[in-house]
Amino acid sequence: MRIDKWLVFARFFKTRTKVTKAIEKKMIFLNGSVLKKQSQLLKLEDDILIKNSNEIIEFNYKGFSFINI
Repeated sequence: MRIDKWLVFARFFKTRTKVTKAIEKKMIFLNGSVLKKQSQLLKLEDDILIKNSNEIIEFNYKGFSFINI
């Protein structure tokens, strides 16, 4: 599944446009590297990190659900 669709599905963002803006601002990391494109496919056990002004959210992709680290 594409990371932009999954982040909306998991309710971290309200729209895919907001995901794209977060990617452009280098706020989303995949397996320790800055995410460069919204069409990146997720694989099982991928680590995702989302930074914003007041918090850092880190989790491990397990499919349609997620587990906090």
